[in-house]
Amino acid sequence: MKDYYALGGVFASTEYREYPLAPASEVERYETHQKKINNQEEAIKKYIAAMNDQLAQILATKTSRYVVASWKILGPQKQNLASVTMAGKLDKEVLDRWVQYLKAARREHSYLKDWDDMIARGGTEDEAQNIGAALQDLALSVHAEKKAADEENKAALEASNAKKPGVSTKLPNGYASFDMFCDGCYFSTKVLARDRFIFWSDLFGTYANEAKKKDSAIYLFEGEQIDRWISGEFKDHLDTLRTDLAELKRALPKPYPYLHGIADTQKTGNIRLNLRGSPYNLGEAIPRHFPAILCDGDPKPFQSGSGRLELAEAIVSHPLSARVAANRVWMNLFGQGIVRTPSNFGKMGQPPSHPELLEYLAAHLIDGRWSTKNLIREVMRSSAYQLSGDFDEKNASADPENRLVWRMNRRRLDAESIRDAILFASGDLDLKVGGDSADLTTDFKRRAVYGKVSRFKVNETLALFDFPTPSISSEKRNVTHVPLQRLFFLNSDLVMNEAKRVSGAISNAAGTDEARVAEAYRKIFGRAPEKAETALALQFLRESDPTLRSKQTAWPHLVQVLFSSNEFSFID
Repeated sequence: MKDYYALGGVFASTEYREYPLAPASEVERYETHQKKINNQEEAIKKYIAAMNDQLAQILATKTSRYVVASWKILGPQKQNLASVTMAGKLDKEVLDRWVQYLKAARREHSYLKDWDDMIARGGTEDEAQNIGAALQDLALSVHAEKKAADEENKAALEASNAKKPGVSTKLPNGYASFDMFCDGCYFSTKVLARDRFIFWSDLFGTYANEAKKKDSAIYLFEGEQIDRWISGEFKDHLDTLRTDLAELKRALPKPYPYLHGIADTQKTGNIRLNLRGSPYNLGEAIPRHFPAILCDGDPKPFQSGSGRLELAEAIVSHPLSARVAANRVWMNLFGQGIVRTPSNFGKMGQPPSHPELLEYLAAHLIDGRWSTKNLIREVMRSSAYQLSGDFDEKNASADPENRLVWRMNRRRLDAESIRDAILFASGDLDLKVGGDSADLTTDFKRRAVYGKVSRFKVNETLALFDFPTPSISSEKRNVTHVPLQRLFFLNSDLVMNEAKRVSGAISNAAGTDEARVAEAYRKIFGRAPEKAETALALQFLRESDPTLRSKQTAWPHLVQVLFSSNEFSFID
């Protein structure tokens, strides 16, 4: 626990920070102007909310009239909406909302049971008036109760926030602690009873349920919906607010570039141990230091700022770090690490298959000033890396998992490499370095490393080939072999479009069909075809198109077949 809070103190003394890549005057000008826009938007929002609140109270006093009018439309009389609206001097939109609300089959509260019974047996207008009067009293009651509860809760929340101690860290979403994220979670709030709150939501509130957002509350008029209800000075004032906002947005300077980064907080320090994990039961302050379990003696407390630099130096100087880094390099080159649990070098992980080799590689990495390129060069020069993937029955029986590296492991390309290899074979891959990212559509020709990755919905093509979930860390790629991957090469627009590009280049080239087949193999596999492969390709072309002249059928299909072969997707 002390090791945990020692590290926690380092990050509690660290905050996220944006580093502008523009002069201070430009940053200040933009931020000042953006603040004016935000203030103007908030003023418009509050003004419309105030107008709607007054309108809702007025309309609530006419609830009984709208209910009776709805009975005339839905009851035995079956009058039309326009005639009832005109006769009762009611608002057509509000009446239509009431009609739709009252004829709905599903009820989430019990206040309309009498109405449903009355409609089912064809009740009278007097009954409708009685029900309308009851609903009107209920509407005015829940509106007043909700307003009083909101004011009481707001006062309680402000009092609670005033008592909170200073925060110790800053998270990237702007919250500094769980208390800030969950305002009001630690004091009692006044709430309406369930049915009364649902009735309030139906008449005055907004739905939290995404599926019901299209259904506005009966007396709720937001945004431009409020315009037809106000006039004179009230409407002129709203128009002025909107005009000023539009002018502010037009005059907004171009956003300045910046880098996301971190920095020490203004006041760095240690944090106290949370006894049994409770932030309200604090123990001693734990000095910031490297985990004691990884030190030979007592760890030295960090003294400089947050301690991030000292922590980084302690990590790099620890021999375990070099072993982990060297193992990752080996894993990416061979498909499996010397330690096959790359994120767990402890007793719960697997032991190294070649401990002396791992020590050598770690020492080589350190001696080479932590140059990964130098370590990769050293490994790739080894005879082990230059082995073929040929099968040997004797070796396989003695070491079926190839832990002793008697052959090279056959590995499938990762999702990004498969996509980029297809584009490279057709000559469409854009090798430009740097620049903005974009969605990985069929029109995006840059390397996949420049593609946008969503934490909420991973690109379907990448996910099909086992791209890891970006919301959590992934120590290594899982590899699956499923039929959908084969169907990708059969049906994907990317594969079909690039196959046409390759076939267009080779089918128009001068020479024999054998030479064109050889060119296809060179573009896709980087080698010349064997005689049997050439014969099979020519046979495929003849069966697809006996004349061998169709650019739209035979040659694109041949290229598509080559793309879908194991040789294209796997490394031997």
